[in-house]
Amino acid sequence: MKPKTKRSLKRITAVAWAVSLLAMALTGAVPVPGLSGTAEAKAQTSGQAAPSRASIQTDAAAFMKSAQGIDIAVERVIYGQQDNGRQVAAVFQLTNSSGKRVRIPDYELAVRMASGAEAAMEPSAGSPRFLMPGQTVEWRWMSRTLAEESAPVRFIWKKTDREVYPAKVTVLGGMPIRDVWENDYSPMTDPEMVKPWGQPFQLNGPAGTSMLIFTPVSIVKSSGKPEQTTERAREKLDTVHIVTLRVENRNNISEKLPEFTLTAWSDTAIYDGKRLGQPAPPVLKPGEAVQLRYAIETGASRELTMLRVLMPETFLLPDASDPAQAVTYQVGRIQIAVPRQAEASVPPIDYKLRTPMKFSSGSDLFPKGLNLSIEEDTMLVNKEAGFTALLLRFKLENKSGSSIIPPPFHAELEGADGTRYGGERIGTPAAEPKALIPNAAVVESHLFILPEGETGKDLLLHLVDNREEKGYPVVMDTFRFSTTLDNTSDLIYDMYPFRIKIDNWDGQWIRDMNPMTQSESTYALKLKLSIDRARQVMAEASLSQIRLELTDHGGRMLGTKQFSLVDEPRLTDGEQYIYFEKIDMDSVRYPVMVNFYETLDTSYGPVKRFLGRVIRSN
Repeated sequence: MKPKTKRSLKRITAVAWAVSLLAMALTGAVPVPGLSGTAEAKAQTSGQAAPSRASIQTDAAAFMKSAQGIDIAVERVIYGQQDNGRQVAAVFQLTNSSGKRVRIPDYELAVRMASGAEAAMEPSAGSPRFLMPGQTVEWRWMSRTLAEESAPVRFIWKKTDREVYPAKVTVLGGMPIRDVWENDYSPMTDPEMVKPWGQPFQLNGPAGTSMLIFTPVSIVKSSGKPEQTTERAREKLDTVHIVTLRVENRNNISEKLPEFTLTAWSDTAIYDGKRLGQPAPPVLKPGEAVQLRYAIETGASRELTMLRVLMPETFLLPDASDPAQAVTYQVGRIQIAVPRQAEASVPPIDYKLRTPMKFSSGSDLFPKGLNLSIEEDTMLVNKEAGFTALLLRFKLENKSGSSIIPPPFHAELEGADGTRYGGERIGTPAAEPKALIPNAAVVESHLFILPEGETGKDLLLHLVDNREEKGYPVVMDTFRFSTTLDNTSDLIYDMYPFRIKIDNWDGQWIRDMNPMTQSESTYALKLKLSIDRARQVMAEASLSQIRLELTDHGGRMLGTKQFSLVDEPRLTDGEQYIYFEKIDMDSVRYPVMVNFYETLDTSYGPVKRFLGRVIRSN
């Protein structure tokens, strides 16, 4: 056989091209410029957008459904900025509706830009390969960095037959790109993503079956300030808005909380949210609900107008050797409109002392079944230190069917002129709070330093949640009340949870018969007491102190005694003698009297509350 000449080889090549073109014409396949040809193929391999003039008529979703039994939809499109250019990334949702196990086809994907250029996309590492009947997954694709500035407008699915020469590329169909996420300022127009204030929403996973329901609860300005005030574009960020979201698991199985961040808008300015408190539980049990709080630091005059929930989308090129090479974008998933009335002070609730407080629906400070009430209110004066104080005794009572650990809480008072006074819990609470058994209660005492002249009328009590972070207290509920008259009298003393009644008393002098100390005597006070204690109410020993002061008519202190109602030395129910010793009788002015005081140790100094007195004329 004769060897083929160059001329015969050219004729064979020409015939092959003609046959190939004829075959593609008969099958309806369309050659795509930009995927054939050495220069354009190299450009796409390197990630550079190559121009394309092909018009796409077929719907790729319809083709995928017909050919594979797979429903495909564009979930999210990202046009991100990298150090060396732009990048297109996409998340598709695939659902197997064929009724059988199917393999995800090895199709190719390109993205067409507004300029008409095209760039190849690659599946992210770890992409699914098979679908079980009814299964839904997310299919992630990404481009390499592009020297392209125009926006992506269409995805093009293709199939390449490399068994023939030259390789035959068939366009399977296109999918239009409607919404593109570029950065925090990207518009969100999908009605499914835009929610009014207070409307529940879901952050669905790949299968769209999540039953975690998120609900915006409240936005309030914190009374605290940032630990370190920053400035941005000459704006001092010294005001903190606290955003509360409630999430409830309405599924019959436990669900993992998704990872997300929160941003807030004030007109056109954007501020990042900072998650407060301890990390949320990794999973929520069926029926379980938690509240998540975020601090938004803004300028003093700013009002929030919009919130956005962003979730991470991570992509990794298939040939990447290190997972650290993955690219993650924060993509907007939900947009919440914030009306002007959403950010307001907590409306006050009228409160009657010694009744359980009724908390607002958004409050989760106190567990369900734990009642809180003010059992006693007393105005105190420290003349030596020069201040007036209001003492409030709170009772926390477990009315549930299981043990409850009372949470720490903070309280503030607000006067009629709007001035706020921070409260201080006094006493020595246990380092580890003890659980309350059902029907048991514990007493907490809070002290508020007030200015002179405060009458205690029409006060507002703010219950503050400072569990999350000490710097960002959140007002959970506000109650309006007025102080009452002290219920004590000379013979009946209220020190909740105790009531002391002096049934009988007597006092007498015991002379010292020692010639060397005849001027000194002892005063013996005989008391018969009835001490009642509220049932199943625990009290701190440091907050159940009584001081007895023996004075004469001229006000001279003759002696003092300190007792407790809980620890030793203790005043007890029944009859007892109390001795005031070594009293100089030469200067005593009659009558003498014994004053009874409740004593409290505070950070401002000791405070005495006058309870009553007994007087002996001689």
